[in-house]
Amino acid sequence: MERKGISYVILSARYGAMWPDQPVEPYNDKVSGWPKAQQAAWAHRVNAQLRSMLEPNCVLYSLVGRAYAAALTGFTVVDPLQGLGMGYRNQALSRMLRAKP
Repeated sequence: MERKGISYVILSARYGAMWPDQPVEPYNDKVSGWPKAQQAAWAHRVNAQLRSMLEPNCVLYSLVGRAYAAALTGFTVVDPLQGLGMGYRNQALSRMLRAKP
C-alpha cells in the first residue's frame, strides 16, 4: 500500500488500531471468534483509538470483515469489497495491488 502512496491503519485483535510501522509480537487471535460482548467492547475501544488517530471528517476505505467493521461506527466508510467473504476479499485486494495505475 505504501508503494501506491496510500495511508492506512491496521485493526488488530490484540493491539487495536495501529499504524503499520508499529512493532508487535506475533499472535493468533481474531475478533470474530470472541463472545459478542467482548467483540462490542473491542469495537468501542478501537473506535476511540481511531478517533484519536484520524482527522474528524476523513473517509475510511474498509477492507475488513464484519466483526472488525463494527469499530468503524460513526465514520464515513466505503467498502469496495462489500458482500465478499474474507477469502474473496484477500484475492481481490491482491489483484488491486498488482494492477498497474
